[in-house]
Amino acid sequence: MQTHPQRIGILGGTFNPIHIGHLRFARSMADTLHLQQVLLMPCTVPPHKAASGILPFATRITILKAALQDTADNRLCISSLEAELTPPSYTWNLLTAFRKKHPQTEPVFALGGEDFTLLRTWYRGMELPKLTHLFVAPRSGREAEAFKSSVEAYWPGSVIKQNGSLLEASPNGMSYRCYFFPLPHLQVSSSHLRSVWMAGGDISRFIPHSALQYLEAHRDEITKIWNEAPVGDPQ
Repeated sequence: MQTHPQRIGILGGTFNPIHIGHLRFARSMADTLHLQQVLLMPCTVPPHKAASGILPFATRITILKAALQDTADNRLCISSLEAELTPPSYTWNLLTAFRKKHPQTEPVFALGGEDFTLLRTWYRGMELPKLTHLFVAPRSGREAEAFKSSVEAYWPGSVIKQNGSLLEASPNGMSYRCYFFPLPHLQVSSSHLRSVWMAGGDISRFIPHSALQYLEAHRDEITKIWNEAPVGDPQ
């Protein structure tokens, strides 16, 4: 009897720190595509961001573990696969390694709408649907047309279908699909939360309690690292 490969969601990012926006994205991805598991996969050295101002990989993993203690959603898990790879953190390299490690699964890689429109600038970005499904969620409610235009520009002749609120594209010549799901906009970012927290402000509505407890317990060392971030860095 032939079995279908299990789909596993992957939400990568710096997670510097994790916040409710990341968790909502992961849950929505699982709900929309009926995934049994979504891996939160922190990067080690992101190629598009300054390395200064980013907490050590092990610290971000610890904060992620603390955050998931409070979520009560066993679909969300943590992967430290990036730590096994040679930096910088290119998505193509990550997904290639993931496929080798989990040959019986189909990854579904999550990214924002703005990132999807810049996919041509990524390392082997146009080839990513050879390795993975893509789950694209916008930062505003006006990005569906940008998604369609990008798909048509990247892979001419692609088929795009509407399935309720979900747009489903089959990139021409590729193995996997691109999904677009319009999440309601949530005004939260790691950079803003870092600034508020370092100034002594209250971010308890945006960071899971156990993760915030870790930040408070290590305030001096975390503040020292975050103060090294370049001005305006959105990581």
